[in-house]
Formats: sequence, C-alpha cells, structure tokens
Amino acid sequence: MLLKMGTKCKAMGFLNDLVGGSFFTPSSLALFNDAPNSSSFSCCDFQSTPWGFFLVGKVVEAEECFRKMVKDGCKPNVVTYTTLLNGNCKMELSVAVIQLLKKMEKEHNIMPDIVPYGTIIDGLCNEGLVDRALDLFLKMTRKDVAPEVVTYTSLIHEACIVRPLNNAVEFMKIRTK
Repeated sequence: MLLKMGTKCKAMGFLNDLVGGSFFTPSSLALFNDAPNSSSFSCCDFQSTPWGFFLVGKVVEAEECFRKMVKDGCKPNVVTYTTLLNGNCKMELSVAVIQLLKKMEKEHNIMPDIVPYGTIIDGLCNEGLVDRALDLFLKMTRKDVAPEVVTYTSLIHEACIVRPLNNAVEFMKIRTK
C-alpha cells in the first residue's frame, strides 16, 4: 500500500524493520508482490528479505523472494547467496544447500569466498554430515579459498563428537599439508 502511495523510502524502511524484527510475517512478501516493477526496490532490499522468511521458518517464501529478485533483473551476489545458504543450513536442508552452491557458481558465475563455504561446512557438521563437510572443505581448499578458525572448529568439533578422535587427528594432518 505504501508503494502505491509513492512513498518507496517509507515502505522500504518498514520492510527492513520487519525483516530485522520479530514482527516479520510471511505476508510481508505482499509488499514485493504489490510493487509495480523492479524499480520499486533496490537489490539491497531484495537481499535482506529472504532472511526474514527463514527467521519464521518459511523456506518457500524465501526462495520465492529470491526468484522474484532474479526475474526482476536484480543480479544476486555473494551476500544474497550466503543469506539463502545460511537459511537453508538453519533449516537443515543440506541437499538444497549443495544445489544452491552449484547454482551460485554455474548460473550466476559467483565464486564463493570463505563465508558461504564456512556457512555450508558448519551447517553440514551440525546435521552430522561430516563426510560431506570434509569433501566440501577439500574442494574449497583446492579452489584456493583459505579456511578460517570457525571452519576448522566446526569440522574438528563434529569429527570428535560423531567419529572417533583419531578422525579429528587425521583432519589435522590434512590441514597441515
């Protein structure tokens, strides 16, 4: 409604308040659907909105918002994808996470840095999928993406809980090569 009245800035401020706060509801997508065209929103507006949907457990709506963003000509970036990856990891949707990573690289030619990789590795570890996390870790390092302390911590912690301690030691040997 605010958009139709020509008060884009107020509408966007309101939407971002909803996204960041506890008042966000799935019906907030109506603000995007009511927009007359993509010029009503900046890419930044689109990029922050999927996270709000993940906060209330609405994966479908988050993905719908992402599709609308792309359809309306707003090119996703590493921040957009990291938001989607993080939301899917929080919802324990590891298959979707791997598909998103492939889409990020192949369809949008965005090379992930340590943030999306670390997000996925942590998510996979939290789901107990240490083998998949370690495979992704090795792919990441082959692409010359340097791991960080958080990534190592996720892998070692989960390897110690899910597997025998000797597997964590084996991982440390890989790290030092």
